[in-house]
Amino acid sequence: MYRIIPLLAVIVFSMPIYAGNLVFNNEKPETGARVSITYETNESVLDSHFLVAYHFRDTQLFPTAEAYLLNESVRLFIDSRDNFILFKVINKYGDIDNNKGNYWDLVVHRKGTPVRNGYLNKAISYLGSTGENYTRIPNYDSIKVALEKELELYSDNFRAKLAYETLKLDFKLIKFQEYSEKLREILNTRIDINDELSITAAVKALNSLNEKDKANDLEQQFIKEHPKSEMSKNRKLEELGNVNSFEEFINNLSEYLNENYNKRDIESVYNSFVFAHSQSKELMDKLDQNLKKLNRIPAYLYNEIALTYLEDEDIKDELTQKEIFDNVIRYSNMGLSKLDSLYGFKPIDVSYPEWKVYISKNESELYLTQFKLHLITKDSINALSSVVKAIDAAPYQMNSTLYTEALELANKYNKTNQIKSIIENAYKNNIVDSDLEKFILNLISTNNSIDISFLNNVIESSKKTKLEKLKNSLTKETQLSGFVQNTDGTFADLDKLKGKVKVILIGSSWCDVCTEVYPIFNQLYSQFKDDKNVSIIGISIWEDDKALESVKDMITDFSIEYPNYIDNTDLIPRKFNVFGFPTIVIVDQDNYIRYTIRGYKNREVLIDLVNDFVRILD
Repeated sequence: MYRIIPLLAVIVFSMPIYAGNLVFNNEKPETGARVSITYETNESVLDSHFLVAYHFRDTQLFPTAEAYLLNESVRLFIDSRDNFILFKVINKYGDIDNNKGNYWDLVVHRKGTPVRNGYLNKAISYLGSTGENYTRIPNYDSIKVALEKELELYSDNFRAKLAYETLKLDFKLIKFQEYSEKLREILNTRIDINDELSITAAVKALNSLNEKDKANDLEQQFIKEHPKSEMSKNRKLEELGNVNSFEEFINNLSEYLNENYNKRDIESVYNSFVFAHSQSKELMDKLDQNLKKLNRIPAYLYNEIALTYLEDEDIKDELTQKEIFDNVIRYSNMGLSKLDSLYGFKPIDVSYPEWKVYISKNESELYLTQFKLHLITKDSINALSSVVKAIDAAPYQMNSTLYTEALELANKYNKTNQIKSIIENAYKNNIVDSDLEKFILNLISTNNSIDISFLNNVIESSKKTKLEKLKNSLTKETQLSGFVQNTDGTFADLDKLKGKVKVILIGSSWCDVCTEVYPIFNQLYSQFKDDKNVSIIGISIWEDDKALESVKDMITDFSIEYPNYIDNTDLIPRKFNVFGFPTIVIVDQDNYIRYTIRGYKNREVLIDLVNDFVRILD
């Protein structure tokens, strides 16, 4: 349904850091000017927080990311190519202050007028669909306003016109037939054949109209005249597999990687290089020789090779245990030695502090590969060393099972300080689920070296930190109002739901992923049904003409116990900024939307989140 996403633009639950505010000395900056930016917060930011600015430029498909250490204030230069700049604040662990999902931004001006594409890129930023703003709260009303401003200033803006018509279709303001006619009318206007962004938008628009031959002809024409464009690179990538031999494929792949080593999403292409060799031991033996064809070898490629030796059943069957061991250790150690070289692979739209977090993830994965090997060879001393190093490198990216295994090994060798450190990391990084908590309690009860007061202090401190972060993530901008339909055909006034904290599941009777959440909401409903201050409800949207029948069947088929309503007016999607299922919204007593959970969360994570927010708002 959301055709606006492919036309407008080319996602881990993350806690925000303590919220602050960016203050600009000039909110209508001119090209060539310098803007003074101050970060106001109660938290100390010296030597630990960075301002990340994403410069959107007409000549680039992706923004250029720049990071500045926040020390009192930052003086930002507005490049003559800039048309829009998006801001966020991150700390050294990669935690984000994104202005509670709203981010900060500046539209660049020239002689007092917003420059071309400034408001178009502002509209794109509201989608929250790209790497630089994946935590953005999508806001379709704001997209509409920004696109209207762009078209008011630049009525001939081809991309803005396409995006605006697509937005109207998504808002159900026009039907698909009218949308198709509008798109054809726009596509018949002059397109700048040298503007890759416009050509990309036109190709996507033609494909949405099922005019694939025209789309292909336009793409081919552009590629012919611009052989070094992103479109050309993407087409070349698609054609890499059209070869007659393994050697030809590897040579073509090597050439592509040498030219595009810091392209977005290049990691999967590097991994294809290893996968091509993993068909047999004979090909794996050629790997070292073929690696010499690559000018740049990222650390994660060595980890992929090590994992192939460790986990590929066909390759393992042809090797001795010593050969497996030697190759896994050799390649993982090579990867660890190459971590710093990963800075050379940084794409332009990722800042150095963010890339540093990415490198720490790679370091952790390399140690985890060695940990798996040591477990297989029953070398528990080295297994403990590897898993501790993996956790220390990226403690926030591990799962509870890994922490449990680390604690088992540390306890086996009576490493009290390591046990404490692992427990603190688990709670600090919100890793602890019920199974891990039971394990920790049992471990401490049998370990005379650790007092229960240590655990109590850790839990209390982590709870305070978590609640503070959750409080900082609350918004209060949109108020819920209007009417929804009951399953008996009558209508309910949402204004009458005031006075209670509401936990609302937004889904649809045809949503497969939502079926995972129904039992969780039944559990929440059972927990709160006698609580006069909390309501657990569901609202179905984007239903067909048989909405009542479909929702009733859904309630019966999945034994749904909580009240369900239906909205086919597009009120709820617009109010809640819904762009996918499931979406769970926390609404306060005054009907203000305070928090949105997007995507499926497991039972424990979701129930804990809901309980925390109810506790904060109640």
